[in-house]
Amino acid sequence: MVYLARLVIGRLGSSLAVLLIAATATFFGTAFIDRRPESYLLGPTASPESVQLLHEKLGLDDPLLVQYLRWLAGAVQGDLGTSWASSQAVLDLVLSRLPATLSIVIGSMALAILVGVGLGVLAALHQSRATDRLISTGFTVGHSVPEFWLGILLVTAFALHWSLLPATGYVPFGESPTEWARSLVLPCVALALPVAATLGRHSRSAVVAQLGQDYVRWSVSTGLGRRTIMWGAVLKNALTTVVAIVALQMLAMLSLSIVVERVFAIQGMGGLVLSAALSQDIPVLMAGVIVYGAIVVVTNLVADVLQATLNPRLGAAS
Repeated sequence: MVYLARLVIGRLGSSLAVLLIAATATFFGTAFIDRRPESYLLGPTASPESVQLLHEKLGLDDPLLVQYLRWLAGAVQGDLGTSWASSQAVLDLVLSRLPATLSIVIGSMALAILVGVGLGVLAALHQSRATDRLISTGFTVGHSVPEFWLGILLVTAFALHWSLLPATGYVPFGESPTEWARSLVLPCVALALPVAATLGRHSRSAVVAQLGQDYVRWSVSTGLGRRTIMWGAVLKNALTTVVAIVALQMLAMLSLSIVVERVFAIQGMGGLVLSAALSQDIPVLMAGVIVYGAIVVVTNLVADVLQATLNPRLGAAS
């Protein structure tokens, strides 16, 4: 387990450096934007004197490096500033929106792994048979379906026509666990199915590649059972590749969740960051970079640990 500890510490260091670089690039990139917080805080009829006082209060007249160091010092202490558009604490805005986005993304990925990897392995075990062809056709169709179209179709069928599930909105877990689960079903299915198709195709290819290896034929010749070979070696080796694909798809889900949140009228991080970008609400935009960057860091770290656990040689080489 020592190599896993070294791996985690090493990855955390490099990940924090990447996160700092991303935040720094975003901050200085916004310097090219005409920052006008007075449009939200003072209104269009504000006097030049009021505008000047506001800029001095927010520190916008300070050198850019001074502004950056002040923001960085606050961010390290958990102070992400105040939204220019709503005058609310940015941290409060993030904490109110983040649970919805995390619930959708994590729930969707769990469903995608269950369906995609499960069907991919099943297709590989029935290679070139009717089951394989049927599942592979399903993967092709699922991979081609846009998330927004699938979301609209699900709402029309399960919410409007059959009235089985809510069409829009998100219910916090603390308010009602049952309604929380019901509010996530349609968004998670809409986001998960295309990803499940991608994971399924990669899982099938990985298992088929392992089944063709010499060690499988040697294990069969020694009399080992099919189940022992599958669970003891084939799936373990195949999942090492699949874990990397899962990490990449997790990151893709973060961007696609914005579309799903729009379709199902869910107030998540995607809508918050998109609105901040359109309205030039720099403090909220910076918070979005930090939050999404942190999710990327955690996702990659978990993927590295899982790969090293499945294949210790990867951890020892790190």
